[in-house]
Amino acid sequence: LINALSTLTNPVARIAVLARSVAKPMEFSGSWIDAPRESAAYAQQLYANLRTLDTRDADEIWIETPPDGPDWVAVNDRLRRATHRQ
Repeated sequence: LINALSTLTNPVARIAVLARSVAKPMEFSGSWIDAPRESAAYAQQLYANLRTLDTRDADEIWIETPPDGPDWVAVNDRLRRATHRQ
């Protein structure tokens, strides 16, 4: 996530971030939510966090990829559904 942010080709792009394990870089000026590290709490707050970021007038919402472990299956499924484009 940090590497991707540092390689932005458009430094004025308005980006909102939902991060789980990465601290907000001091130089990042966009919206940032520190999501819970525990899967149940993350899942419980996921849609509220996404709605909050959606209200921040960002061009893009970036989500740090959650772990692939068994506790995260439901979260990863929700994120896949939320980001699916037809």
